[in-house]
Amino acid sequence: ELLLQHAMAALVADRTNRKELIDVAGRINASQGDEIAFMQQWLRDRGQHVPDPAAHEAMHTTHKMAGMASPEQKAFIFMVTRRGTVKKTELAAFKNVRANGIIAVDLRVDDELVGVALTGGGHDIILISDGGRAIRFNEADVRPMGRGATGVRGMRLLKTFASGDDETEDAAADEADEAAADTGPEQARVISLLVANGGDQDSEILTVSELGYGKRTPVAQFPRRGRGGQGVIAQALSEKTGRLIGAVAVGDDDEVMLISESGILIRFKTSDVRTMSRNTQGVRLMRPTDGDRLVGVDRIDGEDAEGAEDAVLPPVDGE
Repeated sequence: ELLLQHAMAALVADRTNRKELIDVAGRINASQGDEIAFMQQWLRDRGQHVPDPAAHEAMHTTHKMAGMASPEQKAFIFMVTRRGTVKKTELAAFKNVRANGIIAVDLRVDDELVGVALTGGGHDIILISDGGRAIRFNEADVRPMGRGATGVRGMRLLKTFASGDDETEDAAADEADEAAADTGPEQARVISLLVANGGDQDSEILTVSELGYGKRTPVAQFPRRGRGGQGVIAQALSEKTGRLIGAVAVGDDDEVMLISESGILIRFKTSDVRTMSRNTQGVRLMRPTDGDRLVGVDRIDGEDAEGAEDAVLPPVDGE
């Protein structure tokens, strides 16, 4: 399946210094690498095959790269799985890493890692499912765990297109059951992990559905509640819109790229996308052909977009 990996958005701010990388792969392993050679090559050849800085075994799928100054700083690796399980581990636990990697999280057989972020212990976490719902809670609600732990429930997943807006779940539910959310053919799954702090209230979240509908929604419209609930509506979905395929934090100076399963790509300014409330379906951003659907969304930082020579196309008008 064609996937647009958005994990490379977490670039190291100071590219002149040697830093360490944590590579959390689908098996799951974590390993260190050389930031200078790897990141400079990726910055030159964006969109090409990701080189493997730690000689992982074949078939490992990289989901996130996070830059950091030192493993000794008080920081955490925050992870979320497709079934809504979250886990927070101190960065120092990844100080001594073997060449073939070490265990970062104990995954269930029917689960997979979908997001990883570097946090400072007091950030807000926003999880978004393909069923159009989002939950926001402070990372302090998740206690630090060892590398071999499975984690706890971060979001209770509902069926796709389920109605209702208010949470009714108890975030302090029995932890023996928290990592065992129900699954089924229509069961939603977590697709995005976003990290916010107190200064992000003016920022916005761009959500995009598989049939090309999307919108911007202010972060302030997502209420902060305890973990483990079903969340609130992030985008109203129907058969017309399809499921959500991605969500990214954006600003007015950023640009966005969408890609379809057949390899069609579109790029436009986020300022061209209308800001709307949570419980709306959005506007048409891209019109896939019959039998095609969107599979990925990625943000291009405003500073990187200024030097680009590619033409920027506006969203499709109408609907």
